[in-house]
Amino acid sequence: MKRFFYSLLIIAAIALIIFIGYFFRYRSENGEIPSIGTLPGTPPVTGTPGAGGAGGGGELPGTPQPVFLPGQKFGLVVQNPVKDYFIESDNDIFLVQPDGQVVRVSSSGETSVLSSTAIANIISASFSPSGDRVLVSFGNLASPQFSVFDVQSKTWQPLDSKMQSPTWGPRGSEIAYFANRATRSGLETLDLQNAKAKPRELFRMYQQDLIPRWLNQNTVLLSEKSSALIGSSLWKYDVGRKSFITLETNKPGLQSAWNASGTLGLVFSAKQSSGRGGDLTLTDGSGKVLYRINFLTLPSKCLFTEKISAPPVATTSTAPAKQTPGKEVLYCAIHRDPEKLRTSELPDSYEKRELFTSDDFYVIDLGSGNTSPVFVDPDKDIDADNLKIFNNKLFFVNRFDTRLYAISLAE
Repeated sequence: MKRFFYSLLIIAAIALIIFIGYFFRYRSENGEIPSIGTLPGTPPVTGTPGAGGAGGGGELPGTPQPVFLPGQKFGLVVQNPVKDYFIESDNDIFLVQPDGQVVRVSSSGETSVLSSTAIANIISASFSPSGDRVLVSFGNLASPQFSVFDVQSKTWQPLDSKMQSPTWGPRGSEIAYFANRATRSGLETLDLQNAKAKPRELFRMYQQDLIPRWLNQNTVLLSEKSSALIGSSLWKYDVGRKSFITLETNKPGLQSAWNASGTLGLVFSAKQSSGRGGDLTLTDGSGKVLYRINFLTLPSKCLFTEKISAPPVATTSTAPAKQTPGKEVLYCAIHRDPEKLRTSELPDSYEKRELFTSDDFYVIDLGSGNTSPVFVDPDKDIDADNLKIFNNKLFFVNRFDTRLYAISLAE
């Protein structure tokens, strides 16, 4: 009887050891993903009183006017409503208005109209990386038309009606698009600068509602339209190797923002069970999750860029276990009421303009994991969209009034 009892004890001990080993192995493989993006508790207002920041109203005086006053932290840049914009090194601004007109505002505030052509039902506008052309979509959402405006020659060039979802390439004069022709369908590129250039086929594929993003000469991202109500997927196409990598599969509300090299992506997906709220992760170029992000926002409200300067105020470190290569940072506009996002159907509510956010701005150092406030002012109503960096300033369009604002990133 005693032998039987001892045998049971030995078997139970062995089973316990096996269970503990399996438990910790499982945690190591599946649950130990480090996190970054912890927001500081109550950072101070970072505006400069009397200079367009906190206490200064945030708006520049009438026109003509300098685009941005020396020493100013935050301010309205131009009075014109903005669909998209580009800032030159001398601070001249080129912008497309929601009515389709293309306007230039000099650094002294003088305005000149480059194209007075009104465009009905404009859907989107996008400046090329060099700023010398604008791609505009307009008309019916189900079957939009596309045209390109040349800023230098001040002429419009309608695109072939067979083109679908055109997007700018990294060199500025090239576009990538899907073409459904009688004999073939697939992704093509075209150099608009060369009138004799012919389309170059990257691959053949019948597609429906795929959206390309040409990150660099060798990388094209392909995504499906996003909704919290359905799952969508994300792929990366390697132009040199002519191969596909699946980054995400069947995720509701799937959206992402990527750095120029395609090696880091900020990926959002809605909750599988409810479609409300969601999760943010930082992934590498193969789709592997590097970090979970502790705050919640949409990737469209974030921007990868090279490190510009040391953070302007005190930082909070989460001391991640792994280091992200390079000296990149991630700027994000983050809603002050996270619970509102967690209970909203994302991204649908935001894109239907049923949801507006009140944002503060933070920067994450992707090497150290430090999170720092860039501009925080509870008195400002800012719903930031279309973030870009020019001349050491963070520009964005405020969805509340469709005007262009800027935040100085200088120390």
